[in-house]
Amino acid sequence: MKNNNLLIKYTIGIFLILITLGSCAPTRFVKPLEKDQKAVAFNLGGPLIGFAGTTIPIPFTALTYGQGLNAKTTAFGSIHTTSLLYGNIQSDIGVLREIKAYDTTNALIPGISMVLAGNFIYGTFEKKAKLWPQGDLNFYWDINKKRHFIYLGISNWFEFATKKAHEQAQTKNWFINPHFGISGQGKKWNSQLEMKYLAPGISNQNIVVDYASFGNTGAIGVYYSITRKF
Repeated sequence: MKNNNLLIKYTIGIFLILITLGSCAPTRFVKPLEKDQKAVAFNLGGPLIGFAGTTIPIPFTALTYGQGLNAKTTAFGSIHTTSLLYGNIQSDIGVLREIKAYDTTNALIPGISMVLAGNFIYGTFEKKAKLWPQGDLNFYWDINKKRHFIYLGISNWFEFATKKAHEQAQTKNWFINPHFGISGQGKKWNSQLEMKYLAPGISNQNIVVDYASFGNTGAIGVYYSITRKF
């Protein structure tokens, strides 16, 4: 029982650090669904960490539901299933809006979309809740006769609290997470592989998790998603 309690505390610590670093989930939607089209997605992955002599992504999971409100707008909501196992009710709810559709006659000019979302977490052990607003900007290019597209962008999280965990002063209120990915597009199924650089301006030193990164700040995240459209 003692070991189990230590594991729970260690895992909760990881969640707190991840939230401090920024988003621990991939981009939900880059291109809008068709009007009234529905989709259910499952994602697996997270920040890369040193574990048992190798480097692996933390296997966080989540389920997402999306629906096309019109040809340019998609609403979505998710539940983070791994968080539930450790007593955290975590969700992100938002809307994607296509700003510019990709035009194959101008292949170098990307399609553009933006996301406005809210990230909510409630810790059932601590009885505390938090909300982080999020704004994303994505650029994408169709390839392989529209069977795939590549994309890049930036996810922005905003922290309005004045204190971090353990009553430490909150010194940063804007967390930037650049990302890059590729998506395969089928009639009913989509797949997506994404790499995200989480919070490049935040130190990853002197913490309980050994993050893989490009230096002494942030963490590299790798995520895989699969989507079924209806």
